Amino acid sequence: MKNRNTLRALLPLILCTFCALCAIYFGSKEAQAQSIVNFETSLGDIEIQLFDNSRPISVDNFLTYVQGGTYDGTIFHRIQNPSTQGIGIVQGGGFLTDGSSIPRLSPIINEAATNLNPLNTRGTIAFARTSVLDSATSEFFFNTVDNPGLDSQIFTVFGQVISGMDVVDQIQSLDTITASGEINFDDLPVIDVNATDLIAADNLAVLTSATVITNVPESSSAILLTIVATIGFARRDRRCR
Repeated sequence: MKNRNTLRALLPLILCTFCALCAIYFGSKEAQAQSIVNFETSLGDIEIQLFDNSRPISVDNFLTYVQGGTYDGTIFHRIQNPSTQGIGIVQGGGFLTDGSSIPRLSPIINEAATNLNPLNTRGTIAFARTSVLDSATSEFFFNTVDNPGLDSQIFTVFGQVISGMDVVDQIQSLDTITASGEINFDDLPVIDVNATDLIAADNLAVLTSATVITNVPESSSAILLTIVATIGFARRDRRCR
């Protein structure tokens, strides 16, 4: 009987300790959570995990374009092949199928200037920019190989492809043409280099839509509410004995 009473007396403490550990665990998971964005393209889907914690400015900038629908209907307008051009990239996020530029936000700070990691390795996504360090706006590129030269040039990596890298590789494998219009394109990838209308929308690699995938773990606040409820229940239970 004494052991049973001791166990009953300790039960609230055990429950509270368990709930506290759960709060710490899930709170940690919540703090480490990363945003995930899906690109639906004319050649397949590309899923990207963003580095919210290490690249907050870049991620916020990218998500603003995604959530505003600005990237929808844009093209992948430039590819570079490592075997002939020294780097491997697939670039997009700047132009619509008619060659016109999308609306762009103000340039952002180059976060790689103070913290180079993560690097421009295969499968990462980074912001394109001009020769000015803090000039990135909407354009991004996927690294299709390890590009250490882009690290030394300080291009900010802000995410990693977690699904659909084969789609990125497929875009890079396309033939390229030089096209002129509102903007001149020197390395524009096309589906069929023998097509009658080379720059028709259905002959280009198009980012049909970009969407944020909600992937948030259980909130630590919900766990804390559970702790409070557990404590209240335990106290009421003791008073009723």
